[in-house]
Amino acid sequence: MAEVLSSRPRAVLALGALLAVCLMFLIGSQSKARADTPQAFCAGVNLAKWGKCEGFKRVMHRAYGWGDSHGVCVSYSVDPGADPFPWSIACTPYQNTGVYTPYCCEEGIFLALTPHIGNNSPYNNTVHGIAFIP
Repeated sequence: MAEVLSSRPRAVLALGALLAVCLMFLIGSQSKARADTPQAFCAGVNLAKWGKCEGFKRVMHRAYGWGDSHGVCVSYSVDPGADPFPWSIACTPYQNTGVYTPYCCEEGIFLALTPHIGNNSPYNNTVHGIAFIP
């Protein structure tokens, strides 16, 4: 009977230590949302039918845009004047409806990219672009 009583505190202590380790793991592994800073590009620019505008090259993770009268397409490329990466193009056909590009990089990887916004319409459209920088 003395052996049973002496092993109980050890089991409680081991269980407490296991719970503490699990709690520390859960607290330390919570995903953190990106805290990117919005930076305007091509804001309030009036584009003719199917027109395009690009911002200056900057370290960024993604782009967002919308049009006042019609839809837009947003994208990014490595260099100014270069065609955007095909997988970065995101479009909306609707006015005042925003659209995001996919994230370009894993968190912690930084690339200098050129954001693009285009009028997704055969009519004039005032567009607004936002680049998200780390």
